[in-house]
Amino acid sequence: MSVTVAGDSSGTSFNHPPCVGPPLAGLSASLSGMDIGNDRRRAATSSSPGRSALVSSRPPAPVLIAALLVAAGALVPLGLLVLVLTELETRNLVPVLLLTLVGVGVCASIGYGLWRGWRGSRIVAVVLGVLALLSGLSSLGSSNFGFLPIAYGALVALLVLVPASARAWFRHS
Repeated sequence: MSVTVAGDSSGTSFNHPPCVGPPLAGLSASLSGMDIGNDRRRAATSSSPGRSALVSSRPPAPVLIAALLVAAGALVPLGLLVLVLTELETRNLVPVLLLTLVGVGVCASIGYGLWRGWRGSRIVAVVLGVLALLSGLSSLGSSNFGFLPIAYGALVALLVLVPASARAWFRHS
């Protein structure tokens, strides 16, 4: 390998190896492992334990349904905001607006994280699903709608925990 000497406008020189191939080829090859795509997701059911097949870049159906359910959960804080704005006379709306923004942001980010295969989003979705289930159980006797949070929480938690395709989606090598 030959070394070329280059000089800058100040008259100083520095040594560097010549460029071989496309200038960004090495950089793109080193960055390809940073993608959350197929390189890091392995299928749970492969032909042998030592070999694992790549999972597609689309989330499996149970994870997609769970992500849509969690993202649709953003309608709850928006509904509470509408209820506060129409029914209650409040002078200070800043706390209500902040809580609504936080609720919508949390639901949207968890839904996006499930869709991308992020394990942290899976954990938060399971915790929130269990909390919704417990909330529904506590209000079952006093409300006609206690079964909705029970069904919602159980469905979200089970969709990301039970199917093998969902477990494989969140497994990273």
